[in-house]
Amino acid sequence: MIWIFALLTAAILTFEGALLLQVVTRKRDTLLLQIALGYPLGALVNVFVFFFINLFGIPLTIVPIAILHVVALIALFLFAKKRSVRGFVVEQGDTLRCHPLLIALCAVFIALAVYASFTYALTLPSFYWDGFTAWAMRAKQSFVAGKFLMEGVIQPQYPVLMHSLYMVYMLPLGWSDMLVQFSTTLLSLSGFSAVFIVLRRLHGSSTSLICLALLTGLPIAVIHLRQGYCDIHISVFVLLSALFLSDGIRKNHASTLALSAILCAAAAWTKWEGLYFALVPWCVVVGLNARNKSIARALALALALALPWSVFVLLQGLPLSPHGGSFGIHLSALPVLIDSLFGRGTFGLHWWAIIIVSALFLHAHKSKLLKIPSRHPEFLWAVLSVVLLLGVYLFTNDVKGLIQGDNFSRALIMPTLLLTQTLAIWGVKKN
Repeated sequence: MIWIFALLTAAILTFEGALLLQVVTRKRDTLLLQIALGYPLGALVNVFVFFFINLFGIPLTIVPIAILHVVALIALFLFAKKRSVRGFVVEQGDTLRCHPLLIALCAVFIALAVYASFTYALTLPSFYWDGFTAWAMRAKQSFVAGKFLMEGVIQPQYPVLMHSLYMVYMLPLGWSDMLVQFSTTLLSLSGFSAVFIVLRRLHGSSTSLICLALLTGLPIAVIHLRQGYCDIHISVFVLLSALFLSDGIRKNHASTLALSAILCAAAAWTKWEGLYFALVPWCVVVGLNARNKSIARALALALALALPWSVFVLLQGLPLSPHGGSFGIHLSALPVLIDSLFGRGTFGLHWWAIIIVSALFLHAHKSKLLKIPSRHPEFLWAVLSVVLLLGVYLFTNDVKGLIQGDNFSRALIMPTLLLTQTLAIWGVKKN
């Protein structure tokens, strides 16, 4: 019975997200993309359902949540019916032919990552410390209380997309650790499936398979695909947002830019890192390209969707970070930072490759560096994200997270994957 309700919940969220995709792109897309992108977008719809119910002091129980989801479904359906004939901008890109052995190896790596994710998620409870305390436990306490608890829990100001996703699965039959893992496993797998589908449209099957193998082959990403932490989910939203941002800016397509804005806002609702290291750089990049109303509207949409939780937290008298923040110069931590990037197995060879390929990328664009924000906005986004993140760890009291190895590597997953995707696409197309 529990799995019947779980699959039904997943189907409803996916259907909501597919309708939202149809509303934004003004076209009914392929079934595969609707399913793959529908679930991540449905998770964003779900968090707004929980947020508004909580905002008006209504208990987070099955009846009001079900009613508001029905309202959301009806509204999305009616808007989707009014779609125009203009379609989704993402089209099939050039197809690169690769050696069959390379394609087979990529497929094997991806299959192993998926197998490990399912095995760990569906056979083990939430055993990672942060997953148990800051995520699943806080969600369970809020579920029992019928509201988002702003005191008496660890990090009460943290965004609630993941907590809302956990809780919506528990409404019919009560709490289940297995469903917590199931809900987020679907988010990871559907998100990476959407990345593959969009990459395949833009750059062909071989390029998309190589990129996906590199993304899921990052050692720390493999661990996070087992679920329990939320950095991998921020990364999925950002990877998708970057693909649509790049295509939207280059082709000046309003609906693709809007989809990028929505996905970036979803990252901000997932974790504070999504606000500071995803939304802020995204806004800078979009601002540099704000040459028409379409881009300006995308910027306004992202802010309108991403900021309600931040405003709510401030009105509760809480800071927009559980760590506080005091300025200080901690350059003595540089050796630890360098060792974390290049000397440990956390990132494997990714950062060696990132430095080398970035140098080649900049050399290839040395005569047109000023055009990078418009031709390769995703690269600038990734670089700004890394700069901001390293600045936080070297010039604030968050340096302890670097020295003690608490959270630096986890925070760096998103920009590492974004750089990997960006440079892999460029490198494969170049050759």
